[in-house]
Amino acid sequence: ADRSSPKESSRSPDMRAFFLLSLVGLVGLFGCNAPAKGGSRGIAIGDLAPEIATTDIHGNVFDLDALKGSYVLIDFWGSWCGPCIKEAPEIVAIHNNFGPKGLKVVSVAIEKTDKNWKKASNKLGYSWEHQLVEVSQFVRFNKIASAYEVTDIPSVFLLDKEGRVILSRSNGKEA
Repeated sequence: ADRSSPKESSRSPDMRAFFLLSLVGLVGLFGCNAPAKGGSRGIAIGDLAPEIATTDIHGNVFDLDALKGSYVLIDFWGSWCGPCIKEAPEIVAIHNNFGPKGLKVVSVAIEKTDKNWKKASNKLGYSWEHQLVEVSQFVRFNKIASAYEVTDIPSVFLLDKEGRVILSRSNGKEA
């Protein structure tokens, strides 16, 4: 008999509960919408998330693949985006509630310049490790946003432990 089976079985209900609570919490806060007409098409539920390999705000190499094994929330936002600022307390609450349980938050700031994001990030309480800043005049021309088919911000993707999209939401309008 496999000695790891009882241990795995005893953890399984906890992990299922965590997943279900996370899913219910995120759906409640963000909704689980089909891509909005005239907005982001988004990648499809069940798709493997496109790779993100870049440098984070601390100058460290960031590789999304390194987060496999954890649930990951990817938040596309901008300091100039009113709906993003309005949504920020919900992102912070998700991080505070689910981060200690293993959820990794990755914020991707799409900025017109590199001057305003830090002040906004600090003011909003974005304290998580994985923060990325991409300078781009238009969301749709940004390399990472394009890979996720994001044309509007805020846009949020929840990935499972294998890196597959399990929730996708966009309701912002590009300024």
